[in-house]
Amino acid sequence: MSHSLVNGSSALDMYREAAKKTQDERIQLEYAKFLLQSVENLEDPTQASEIDPENRDKLIAEAVYWVKHLQRKGNTEASYIAGTWFEAGKYGIEKDRSKALQLYTYAAKNHHASAAYKVAVHQEERKQSARAFSYYQMGAALGDVAANYRMANVFLDGSLGKKMNVKQALIYLRRAAELATEECPYGALLLGRMYLGEYPNPAVYEIVFVDSEEAQKLLDKAARLGSADAQYLLGRLFEFGEHKFPVDPYTSIHYYQLAAEQDNAEAQMALSGWYLSGAEGVVSPDDQLTFDWGHRAAQQGLPRAEFAMGYYYEMGIGCEKNINRAKEWYERAASHGSNEAKERLNQGIVGTTTESTAALRRRVTQKREKASGRGKRLHGRKGKDKDKDKDKDKDKDGNGCIVM
Repeated sequence: MSHSLVNGSSALDMYREAAKKTQDERIQLEYAKFLLQSVENLEDPTQASEIDPENRDKLIAEAVYWVKHLQRKGNTEASYIAGTWFEAGKYGIEKDRSKALQLYTYAAKNHHASAAYKVAVHQEERKQSARAFSYYQMGAALGDVAANYRMANVFLDGSLGKKMNVKQALIYLRRAAELATEECPYGALLLGRMYLGEYPNPAVYEIVFVDSEEAQKLLDKAARLGSADAQYLLGRLFEFGEHKFPVDPYTSIHYYQLAAEQDNAEAQMALSGWYLSGAEGVVSPDDQLTFDWGHRAAQQGLPRAEFAMGYYYEMGIGCEKNINRAKEWYERAASHGSNEAKERLNQGIVGTTTESTAALRRRVTQKREKASGRGKRLHGRKGKDKDKDKDKDKDKDGNGCIVM
């Protein structure tokens, strides 16, 4: 959308006149949507200095007029849009969930997919399981991605009064994965985890076969749609070479970076580990980034990161040595269940470490290399190979990350 068009150009005037003269609700609705998109663009901070602030209020008023006009005429899409405004209290409209539900219900009865999902969520919140299921089913049939994902979980969990049915769940889950959007990438993420063999219910694997290539496609789709969980998981898979993924430091760091920038604490701590050890030909050790990413993870209450901050302060990695600060971080980690922190505090060994930074880098690298050996064998083995995997898992914490 151009700057001139938003600020009252002749092209905008022509669009406005066409909406006024036509009796075609589709054209009027598209104009209203155009105005709404214009408002969103006006709120983009990169354009704020270029736009007349008063123009935003004029566009909002005009958009609200057209949506209300069409909603009063019974237009399905306009009713849904108005419902979202009443639900959120947007554009000067007072928040009113009852009114929102009324509008959503009207739109859903006229086969609006997202409205059906909204009604289902409301009914589920009211513990009206039968009604919720009915509207989720309607939304899923109409192609709403979130409704398909919820239906998949209904049959996976046996919720909303339904029995667990893996076959039925997979129908909805595959549809949710196919339809995945930035707003709802979860179907691709969950199905990707299933193909990895990481879904906790073994009944799923009576139907689903582990397939690392298919898992990667789905996880990459979820990651591209902005799922921080998928980005972190791919970073882990490429760090350790799990599930036949290649060990690839560059790709691992790339995915961790994406997730870390979305405040995924596990990814932030994983980046801290990469910057601590470095990766030959990919990234050099950087004590300041080691500290900074670890600190961001610790601020979110990640016990392993809190322990790492204690160790960083104890050794002076990316900061001045400070034993008091180290003890504070160890105490925080211990209060959140870190056995390593409890051990250092109980044994009174804080401040007595003789390990050099170079030795720590080697130790982290060696643990990563040892742990990554598990990815070179097929998933789901039994017997001795599986026991060997357990030994290698000792070098990682419960989330698959290197223990400091």
